[in-house]
Amino acid sequence: MAMLQDPVFFEIVPAFAHLKPSVDWAVHAAKTGQPVGKCEKCGDIWQHFRPIVSAFMLKLVDMLRTKEAGLQSIRTYLSQKKRYDVGKVVLYYNGESADSMQKLTF
Repeated sequence: MAMLQDPVFFEIVPAFAHLKPSVDWAVHAAKTGQPVGKCEKCGDIWQHFRPIVSAFMLKLVDMLRTKEAGLQSIRTYLSQKKRYDVGKVVLYYNGESADSMQKLTF
């Protein structure tokens, strides 16, 4: 979520620019306490970011499948943030169901 809240991310990784308006809205909605629906296990901000993170992961899976150049842009962003070369990115997320943990590596 922190990566998606960073405006620099969308400059370096334009493949996800379509999510920026949703991120801006989610941050505003979370700060102002706008209800989104109830998620018993979710914190306030996660309720707003959950659909955005889902869209991010779906796009990322698609990028991995098609071997898009945008994957290198994500590594570049992370390398700038971490201040060291990020050779491999590994993400874990819930896949088809809450019980199925998926691993993405690029």
